[in-house]
Amino acid sequence: MKETLHRIKVFFQSVGFKKYAKRFGFFILGLIALLLIACGGLSIYFNRNKAEIVAKINTKINENINGKFHIGDFQYKFLAGFPNFTLALKDVELKDNKWNTHKHTLLKAKEIEVRLNVVSLLQKEIDIHKILINDAQIYIYKAPDGYSNSNIFKPKKKKTPENKEKPETTIDQIDLNNVRFTIDNHVGHKLFDFEVASLKSKVNYDDDNWQTDLFLDTQINSLAFNTVHGSFAKQKRLKGTLHVTYASDKQKIDVKTDGLKIGTDSFDIVAFFNIGKSNSLFGINIGTTILWQNASNLLSGNISSKLNRFNIKKPIDVNCDIKGDLNAEGDPKIVVQAIIKDNELSIPDGQLNDCSFKGIFTNNFKTKEGFTDANSAVILSRFSATYENIPLKIPQLSINNLEKPIATGTVSSDFDVSKLNEISNDKWIQFTEGHATANLNFQFDIVDLYINKPKFLGNVNITNTSFHFIPKNVHAEKVSVQLEFTQQALLIKKIAYKHKKIPFSWKEKSTIS
Repeated sequence: MKETLHRIKVFFQSVGFKKYAKRFGFFILGLIALLLIACGGLSIYFNRNKAEIVAKINTKINENINGKFHIGDFQYKFLAGFPNFTLALKDVELKDNKWNTHKHTLLKAKEIEVRLNVVSLLQKEIDIHKILINDAQIYIYKAPDGYSNSNIFKPKKKKTPENKEKPETTIDQIDLNNVRFTIDNHVGHKLFDFEVASLKSKVNYDDDNWQTDLFLDTQINSLAFNTVHGSFAKQKRLKGTLHVTYASDKQKIDVKTDGLKIGTDSFDIVAFFNIGKSNSLFGINIGTTILWQNASNLLSGNISSKLNRFNIKKPIDVNCDIKGDLNAEGDPKIVVQAIIKDNELSIPDGQLNDCSFKGIFTNNFKTKEGFTDANSAVILSRFSATYENIPLKIPQLSINNLEKPIATGTVSSDFDVSKLNEISNDKWIQFTEGHATANLNFQFDIVDLYINKPKFLGNVNITNTSFHFIPKNVHAEKVSVQLEFTQQALLIKKIAYKHKKIPFSWKEKSTIS
């Protein structure tokens, strides 16, 4: 080891090494000097051609808009974005021609960096390589009559044989830092409002089509598909990479992302947005594994206010499908599906253990009756659980009309009667044996999420039960009871028991209205 270190030391002290190290040092200094000279040359070029460059930028922008573009000041940024030429525009404003009517500025930025291709610039052409927008507000407004301030952009001219070979100006990269982005749609009563801490996008073009992997870190102030009902994911942090593609012939944007963070939870999202004048349909599919309370708090207020009265202890698998029209009034169609397995469900009346079921929420229970609370429903299928250690099975439960909820379904149970001893803390009765079965169709109103006016149809059978009635010190053995619930009354069809070791049976009907 010592011999190896000695050889390395001798090599570094050799004349040959020092000779090559000196040449390498001069090479690095030469590169730095060349870089400084190039940047200095660009600075001189900018100062001498400042007016012409700014005029060309204004021309490039104004030839594509119907409105006013204003720059408060501009400067050349030394070394920034090298080898591209970086021009910083200060106090930028972009307004449409109807600004005096609606007062919503499309773009207001403290600084916009424009990075230009140096080779094109020396040839008196403007080729924008990258745009960085810092400390800005972007406000897209759509008036009730359908007019939008984003209409400031002129439609692209169709290519002719004369200009077909001339390349169009494209922007390869867009970065946003500290930008408030708002879409205020008064046609559909929708409000999307984001505080973008960072957005980075590098765009790949294929004729009029494009594709990008867009990194986004933003705060959601509003994601309201209906401003009457409130925002989804309000005040949640959204962070991740979105794979975005645009198809020019379909005028459609497709978005896909895996592991997008909303708050503390991860989501897989597939979405599309049609942006044609005659087609503004959209669809968003969201999949995740999430805690009940976290999922509820991502929904709009009219839904979460009801769901927050319940809770499921362990994470659940959820899929949410949202479809609608960006220009249509009211809510979009919403379908939420959840799979619950071996979980704990808390309800206003108590707690259900060992709970498993499939749950569906829809705001379009009856087709063509609108996406409203009155036409919303919660449907549970293959429900099984234990309530106070009593097993329950519900093949299907439907809760319709969330404005005035009505629950209907079928419940069955099969258990040893001794389990009833664990329900009450007051030891007034003690069961020692017996079995009970129940098969009931039910219907009841839900008032403030509590059961009201319950109605049952079906039967309950209790066989060979023995119990001690503690307050009267009465002991009964081998009691069997058959009950039948009808729409008019409760029918006691059979009672059998032992009295002083003599069996007794009564089969005559008794009606309790």
